[in-house]
Amino acid sequence: MHSNPKVTVAIPVYNTEPYVAKCLNSVFNQDYNNIEILITYDISSDNSLQTTIDVLKNSTFPYRIIEKKEEDKGLGKARNIIIDNFQGDYLFFLDCDDYIEPLTISLLVKEAIANDADVVGASHRSVDENGNIITLFQYDRKRIFDNVMLRHYIYVENGYYSVYAWNKLYKSSFLKENNIRCIHNIIDDAAFSFSVIKNNNKIVLLPEITLNYLIRSSSITNAVMYKDVSIATANNFLDIRDFIYSSNMGKNDLITNCSNLDAFVFSYISTVRNSYKSVSIPYQDKIKLCKSAFITPEIPLTNFFKVLKSKKTSLMLLLAVKVLPFRINMLLVKLYHKIKRV
Repeated sequence: MHSNPKVTVAIPVYNTEPYVAKCLNSVFNQDYNNIEILITYDISSDNSLQTTIDVLKNSTFPYRIIEKKEEDKGLGKARNIIIDNFQGDYLFFLDCDDYIEPLTISLLVKEAIANDADVVGASHRSVDENGNIITLFQYDRKRIFDNVMLRHYIYVENGYYSVYAWNKLYKSSFLKENNIRCIHNIIDDAAFSFSVIKNNNKIVLLPEITLNYLIRSSSITNAVMYKDVSIATANNFLDIRDFIYSSNMGKNDLITNCSNLDAFVFSYISTVRNSYKSVSIPYQDKIKLCKSAFITPEIPLTNFFKVLKSKKTSLMLLLAVKVLPFRINMLLVKLYHKIKRV
């Protein structure tokens, strides 16, 4: 890899007219000079496209805009279109309502080249619309992992790893040779990140905060995770679990057992917390979803106590779901929601 590789900063744009200028200006302000900007645009109800075009006129970097068809709507499809069309040696995803610090790209490129890394991820903060810091999501120190070390750190040691696709620099050859893509239109980060974790040769994680993640009430994440959920979205939670189960099939080591347990807990909690309270899903469908979410992975006796040591609470949940009758499990779900309303 040469010393000044091209970096594609890819920004899916959809219904973010008030925020896209700040996002784009944060890219213009980078101290790294070999950047291309790739925009994918979903048909929006506001003036996002024209605002984006107007702001891009001030760019010193080359840029392209791909206007998506109606049938290609969704963030997952936007990211797949980006993967199919970006021209850089590296790819950096940036959501159109977030913004990055001026040294972001140069820092990530420097670490990628120095360590011959497939992926370099940095830390981020969540902020409100006034720029006030809400929460820091920060790695405690610089860490360099090979594949086995990273998977052990995440799944067995329960180490912090940001599941989001953004705020990471991906080597182009790594993404394309491993055919790493999103599998859903929405809720795309978990499966995408699992594929990255599974296939990488080396990942670098940095404590420097490079991205500001905007928390706004109208965001896709809030709409999906904290408000109403459709049955299609609910099924995505289960699809992600099954995707991970399928990818881990045939392996029975400690790391894989812990990975499967994490996937089970993710789909269980997503269904119990979000799908069950949804007003869009009929009650009988909620019951079907819960039955599907209660399908547990097998933990062999040879690894049982090692998994117990690593993931005591998760394993206790698995045993409760596995041992207790479905009727009792549903009573516990109802009790959970009753307590949450108090």
